[in-house]
Amino acid sequence: YPNNPVFLNIPPGSNCNPIGSGVPTVFENEYSLSVFPNPISNGAICISYQLNKNANVQFKVVDYTGKEVIKINDEKKSLGSYKEKVNIDALAEGIYLLIVNINGEYQAFKFIKL
Repeated sequence: YPNNPVFLNIPPGSNCNPIGSGVPTVFENEYSLSVFPNPISNGAICISYQLNKNANVQFKVVDYTGKEVIKINDEKKSLGSYKEKVNIDALAEGIYLLIVNINGEYQAFKFIKL
């Protein structure tokens, strides 16, 4: 369990850009989100999302047993686009789920740590 996971806003122009198809997941036409890279060997999972209205946003990572290994506190976000990252260096190799909660609507994204 990481002691202090890093959750950072990524400045514009950074190299945290989607790979692959880049097709976002849509939350009831109010939000879109993509998670990359996948699989990942070290560093951080990048989360790119767009809010079409103000929202409460929360991210957490759970392992294959459902145990929460990283939790990012709730944040109120305004309408707009965001790129953020979660440092996963402290995680062991394995399969994880990034659980996204936007205004009480949950989505899970599987990723692999190599």
